[in-house]
Amino acid sequence: MRDAATSNRGRRGVGLAAVAMAAIVAAPGSASAFQCPRLIYRAYAEAGNRFDLNAHYAKQKAAEAARLHTEDKHPEAELLAREGLKLLGLTDSPAPR
Repeated sequence: MRDAATSNRGRRGVGLAAVAMAAIVAAPGSASAFQCPRLIYRAYAEAGNRFDLNAHYAKQKAAEAARLHTEDKHPEAELLAREGLKLLGLTDSPAPR
């Protein structure tokens, strides 16, 4: 026969597993918030070195993405930043070292 302390330990493990699963499911949405600044910075940095029309449009998209990021509209901000990078002929992944 199990005592109360042993049975509570089993329930605590189930509760921790549920919290861990919730964190994993919620992680992709919150990761977007951290992705925006990196993409926006990269678009600004790459466009700053160029003076062509695509660089101008990329800077505009980065500025709009920064505004959306401050309004907590992270998916839209990430999309605009990625569009700006595409205008510059870049992907969203960092260049290999």
